[in-house]
Amino acid sequence: MPKNISIDQFLIWVYQSQKAADVIDRGVGLYPAEMTADGLTPIAVSGDGCYQCEQNGLLGTRVDYSGRGTAKLHPDAEYTHDLVLSRSVDHIMRGIVIEYGKSGREPEWQTADAGFVPVLGKGGKLKYIKDENRVKRGCAVQPVFTNDHRDHRRWQYMTWWDALENFRLILNERGMLKDHVLEPPSIKREPWL
Repeated sequence: MPKNISIDQFLIWVYQSQKAADVIDRGVGLYPAEMTADGLTPIAVSGDGCYQCEQNGLLGTRVDYSGRGTAKLHPDAEYTHDLVLSRSVDHIMRGIVIEYGKSGREPEWQTADAGFVPVLGKGGKLKYIKDENRVKRGCAVQPVFTNDHRDHRRWQYMTWWDALENFRLILNERGMLKDHVLEPPSIKREPWL
Protein backbone atom coordinates (compact mmCIF):
# COMPACT_ATOMS: atom_id res chain seq x y z
CA MET A 1 0.00 0.00 0.00
CA PRO A 2 1.61 3.31 -1.07
CA LYS A 3 2.28 5.83 1.66
CA ASN A 4 1.22 9.48 1.27
CA ILE A 5 4.08 11.82 2.16
CA SER A 6 4.88 15.47 1.48
CA ILE A 7 7.76 16.15 -0.91
CA ASP A 8 9.81 17.88 1.80
CA GLN A 9 9.57 14.92 4.18
CA PHE A 10 10.22 12.52 1.30
CA LEU A 11 13.47 14.30 0.35
CA ILE A 12 14.64 14.21 3.96
CA TRP A 13 13.94 10.46 3.97
CA VAL A 14 15.85 9.97 0.68
CA TYR A 15 18.95 11.93 1.69
CA GLN A 16 19.11 11.55 5.47
CA SER A 17 17.59 8.14 6.19
CA GLN A 18 18.44 6.29 2.99
CA LYS A 19 21.65 8.31 2.34
CA ALA A 20 21.06 7.98 -1.40
CA ALA A 21 23.72 10.52 -2.41
CA ASP A 22 26.41 8.84 -0.31
CA VAL A 23 25.55 5.36 -1.53
CA ILE A 24 25.11 6.12 -5.24
CA ASP A 25 27.72 8.83 -5.77
CA ARG A 26 30.50 6.87 -4.07
CA GLY A 27 29.58 3.47 -5.46
CA VAL A 28 29.17 1.92 -2.03
CA GLY A 29 28.39 -1.80 -2.28
CA LEU A 30 29.46 -2.09 -5.92
CA TYR A 31 32.11 -4.48 -7.13
CA PRO A 32 35.10 -2.94 -8.97
CA ALA A 33 33.70 -3.87 -12.41
CA GLU A 34 30.36 -2.25 -11.54
CA MET A 35 32.13 0.89 -10.32
CA THR A 36 34.09 1.11 -13.57
CA ALA A 37 30.86 0.70 -15.59
CA ASP A 38 29.34 3.60 -13.62
CA GLY A 39 32.37 5.79 -14.29
CA LEU A 40 33.67 5.59 -10.71
CA THR A 41 37.27 4.77 -9.89
CA PRO A 42 37.53 1.60 -7.81
CA ILE A 43 39.80 2.02 -4.81
CA ALA A 44 41.36 -1.04 -3.22
CA VAL A 45 40.65 -0.69 0.49
CA SER A 46 40.44 -3.16 3.30
CA GLY A 47 37.09 -3.96 4.88
CA ASP A 48 38.14 -2.58 8.25
CA GLY A 49 40.65 0.12 7.27
CA CYS A 50 40.38 3.84 7.98
CA TYR A 51 38.65 4.60 4.67
CA GLN A 52 36.05 1.88 5.20
CA CYS A 53 35.42 3.02 8.78
CA GLU A 54 34.86 6.55 7.48
CA GLN A 55 32.40 5.25 4.88
CA ASN A 56 30.56 3.24 7.52
CA GLY A 57 30.33 6.36 9.68
CA LEU A 58 28.94 8.43 6.78
CA LEU A 59 26.35 5.78 6.02
CA GLY A 60 25.44 5.29 9.67
CA THR A 61 25.97 1.55 9.42
CA ARG A 62 26.95 -0.97 12.06
CA VAL A 63 30.00 -3.05 11.24
CA ASP A 64 29.71 -6.81 11.65
CA TYR A 65 32.71 -7.79 9.45
CA SER A 66 30.73 -10.58 7.81
CA GLY A 67 31.43 -9.94 4.15
CA ARG A 68 30.91 -7.19 1.64
CA GLY A 69 28.39 -4.49 2.48
CA THR A 70 25.49 -4.29 0.09
CA ALA A 71 24.30 -0.73 0.84
CA LYS A 72 20.79 -1.60 -0.28
CA LEU A 73 18.62 1.39 -1.09
CA HIS A 74 14.87 1.52 -1.26
CA PRO A 75 13.97 1.60 -4.99
CA ASP A 76 12.10 4.91 -4.55
CA ALA A 77 15.18 6.56 -2.99
CA GLU A 78 17.45 5.21 -5.71
CA TYR A 79 15.12 6.33 -8.50
CA THR A 80 14.71 9.77 -6.92
CA HIS A 81 18.45 10.43 -6.67
CA ASP A 82 19.02 9.12 -10.20
CA LEU A 83 16.32 11.51 -11.45
CA VAL A 84 17.89 14.42 -9.56
CA LEU A 85 21.19 13.73 -11.35
CA SER A 86 19.54 13.36 -14.78
CA ARG A 87 19.11 16.01 -17.46
CA SER A 88 15.41 16.27 -16.62
CA VAL A 89 16.34 18.43 -13.62
CA ASP A 90 18.15 21.74 -14.10
CA HIS A 91 21.20 22.55 -11.99
CA ILE A 92 19.39 25.04 -9.74
CA MET A 93 16.63 22.58 -8.88
CA ARG A 94 19.25 19.85 -8.39
CA GLY A 95 21.15 21.97 -5.88
CA ILE A 96 18.02 22.97 -3.99
CA VAL A 97 16.67 19.41 -3.78
CA ILE A 98 19.93 17.82 -2.64
CA GLU A 99 20.80 20.59 -0.17
CA TYR A 100 17.36 20.54 1.40
CA GLY A 101 17.28 16.74 1.53
CA LYS A 102 20.63 16.61 3.32
CA SER A 103 20.09 19.53 5.71
CA GLY A 104 16.30 19.54 6.20
CA ARG A 105 16.44 23.33 6.63
CA GLU A 106 14.20 25.66 4.70
CA PRO A 107 15.45 29.10 3.67
CA GLU A 108 14.89 31.94 6.11
CA TRP A 109 12.43 34.68 5.33
CA GLN A 110 11.80 37.86 7.26
CA THR A 111 8.43 38.53 8.85
CA ALA A 112 8.88 42.05 10.17
CA ASP A 113 9.13 45.27 8.22
CA ALA A 114 12.34 47.21 8.02
CA GLY A 115 13.14 49.16 11.14
CA PHE A 116 15.84 50.96 13.03
CA VAL A 117 17.59 50.26 16.30
CA PRO A 118 19.81 52.55 18.36
CA VAL A 119 23.57 52.21 17.95
CA LEU A 120 25.31 51.28 21.17
CA GLY A 121 28.81 52.45 21.98
CA LYS A 122 31.37 51.17 24.44
CA GLY A 123 29.91 49.77 27.62
CA GLY A 124 26.47 49.41 26.05
CA LYS A 125 25.68 53.15 26.22
CA LEU A 126 23.78 54.97 23.50
CA LYS A 127 25.87 56.60 20.82
CA TYR A 128 24.82 60.19 20.10
CA ILE A 129 25.14 62.40 17.04
CA LYS A 130 26.83 65.70 17.91
CA ASP A 131 27.03 68.96 15.99
CA GLU A 132 30.15 71.04 15.39
CA ASN A 133 29.87 72.49 18.92
CA ARG A 134 29.80 68.95 20.39
CA VAL A 135 26.15 69.35 21.44
CA LYS A 136 24.10 66.15 21.35
CA ARG A 137 21.50 66.36 18.59
CA GLY A 138 20.09 62.84 18.58
CA CYS A 139 20.67 59.17 18.98
CA ALA A 140 22.50 57.30 16.18
CA VAL A 141 20.42 54.55 14.59
CA GLN A 142 21.07 51.75 12.12
CA PRO A 143 18.69 49.72 9.95
CA VAL A 144 17.80 46.24 11.19
CA PHE A 145 17.33 45.18 7.58
CA THR A 146 15.93 46.86 4.52
CA ASN A 147 12.70 46.14 2.67
CA ASP A 148 14.79 45.06 -0.33
CA HIS A 149 16.58 42.54 1.87
CA ARG A 150 13.25 41.19 3.15
CA ASP A 151 11.86 40.97 -0.39
CA HIS A 152 14.96 39.16 -1.62
CA ARG A 153 14.73 36.63 1.22
CA ARG A 154 11.07 36.01 0.38
CA TRP A 155 11.92 35.58 -3.31
CA GLN A 156 14.57 32.99 -2.35
CA TYR A 157 12.03 31.17 -0.21
CA MET A 158 9.44 31.07 -3.03
CA THR A 159 12.12 29.86 -5.49
CA TRP A 160 12.99 27.06 -3.05
CA TRP A 161 9.31 26.12 -2.59
CA ASP A 162 8.70 26.15 -6.37
CA ALA A 163 11.73 23.89 -6.93
CA LEU A 164 10.38 21.31 -4.47
CA GLU A 165 6.91 21.45 -6.02
CA ASN A 166 8.24 21.21 -9.61
CA PHE A 167 10.41 18.24 -8.65
CA ARG A 168 7.36 16.57 -7.08
CA LEU A 169 5.43 17.09 -10.33
CA ILE A 170 8.28 15.55 -12.35
CA LEU A 171 8.38 12.52 -10.03
CA ASN A 172 4.59 12.06 -10.14
CA GLU A 173 4.52 12.51 -13.91
CA ARG A 174 6.98 9.64 -14.35
CA GLY A 175 4.92 7.36 -12.10
CA MET A 176 7.94 5.27 -11.09
CA LEU A 177 7.62 5.45 -7.30
CA LYS A 178 6.37 2.17 -5.89
CA ASP A 179 5.76 2.81 -2.19
CA HIS A 180 5.20 6.56 -1.97
CA VAL A 181 2.57 9.00 -3.21
CA LEU A 182 3.98 12.51 -3.12
CA GLU A 183 1.94 15.45 -1.87
CA PRO A 184 2.78 19.18 -2.10
CA PRO A 185 5.21 20.64 0.46
CA SER A 186 3.83 20.64 4.00
CA ILE A 187 4.68 24.31 4.40
CA LYS A 188 3.00 27.25 2.72
CA ARG A 189 4.48 28.93 -0.34
CA GLU A 190 4.01 32.39 1.21
CA PRO A 191 3.81 31.88 4.98
CA TRP A 192 4.14 35.62 5.62
CA LEU A 193 0.65 36.29 4.19
